[in-house]
Amino acid sequence: MSEESRPKASVVLEFLLAGHEMDKLHDGYIYTTCEAEDDRGVEYRALVIKMKKFKEGQNPGNWDEGEDEYMGSDMTVTAFIALCEQIDDEDIFLMGATCVLDRVHHRKPTKRGFEDHH
Repeated sequence: MSEESRPKASVVLEFLLAGHEMDKLHDGYIYTTCEAEDDRGVEYRALVIKMKKFKEGQNPGNWDEGEDEYMGSDMTVTAFIALCEQIDDEDIFLMGATCVLDRVHHRKPTKRGFEDHH
């Protein structure tokens, strides 16, 4: 990483906090963020894992049939940073470019983040 570049975890966090989803952490999960509230009623954005819930008769092999479910992530900051460092530079570039384009065009995020922008 050169002095001028941002840490990969910073780019990933910006991408997730903009409302995008991503599956580039090499652990098989899809990550995003959602609104949450702590015990005192303070609102914040939480890192969550997106999963699918399938009803009887639905095909778990067809991702579109399932209902979105979100599970909180208890990943440590250190583990998150380490996983982000494993993401390919091209994917990091595309995440950063997507965030810039979102700001320029005031776009709303899509389900699969930058993958839908190709």
